[in-house]
Amino acid sequence: MDRWIAILLLSVAGYSTPSIDDNRPYIIPYEVYKVVRYFPLEEQETAAEIFWCESRYDSYKIGSSGERSIVQIHPVHFNRLELYGNWYLDSDKVGPVALDIWIHQGWQAWSHCYESYISR
Repeated sequence: MDRWIAILLLSVAGYSTPSIDDNRPYIIPYEVYKVVRYFPLEEQETAAEIFWCESRYDSYKIGSSGERSIVQIHPVHFNRLELYGNWYLDSDKVGPVALDIWIHQGWQAWSHCYESYISR
């Protein structure tokens, strides 16, 4: 079984094992999976790594320019979301927007973390 598929299955089951790298869990939290699942299968592992770099999987994180959510959506993209309540905590709203940003900008929207990821 593909390692990534196994990780996702274990993640859904609620298992979590710490990784060696930067304290990132091998098993992503379910809320992160709910965002990553919108991406093409071949990009899901990259997405999980980049979103770990961006937010440490903290839905409440607010970046220095007002970025929000696990994926750190920049305020210029807020018009793509229904802005009511704590939208940035709802993975079912964040996932499609993150995918749309990725479709239009690629990983450049998260360039700092993407550069760190590919340089390892």
